[in-house]
Amino acid sequence: KDVSADAPWVAQTRKQRENRSAGDMSSLANMAGVKPNAAHINSAMLQDVAPHGETEKYSWRQAGEEVEVTFKKEGLQKGDKTQVKVTFGRQNLKVEAKGEVLIDAELFAPIQPDEALWTLSDGVLQVSMTKAADETWSRLLKKE
Repeated sequence: KDVSADAPWVAQTRKQRENRSAGDMSSLANMAGVKPNAAHINSAMLQDVAPHGETEKYSWRQAGEEVEVTFKKEGLQKGDKTQVKVTFGRQNLKVEAKGEVLIDAELFAPIQPDEALWTLSDGVLQVSMTKAADETWSRLLKKE
């Protein structure tokens, strides 16, 4: 009797399926911040869920144990590398470009200074740091 087409659970399942719509996946995708094709969600679409941010002087993001800080400065060119000074401390970052201090602050958590580096291309100075512990930072600086 339970496996018959007239069984109550079969009728209930049919009714539930009739009420289901493509909007169910869309609402789930919207809650996860994924658009436009909710049927194809993959990990690459969810990468930027980790805290990140932007100020007037810089933007920052993190992925796993890496933290990147990008400074955009008008008039800064690739050939200006001698006018850039970046100092990495265990939990401090100081960046100067053409005599202007872009940041001099205590980081949210410790980094591995020996693995930190910076690159310069026209108008963009990028600082890459490896976290001392593989944890998600809620912000870039200890005091923001």
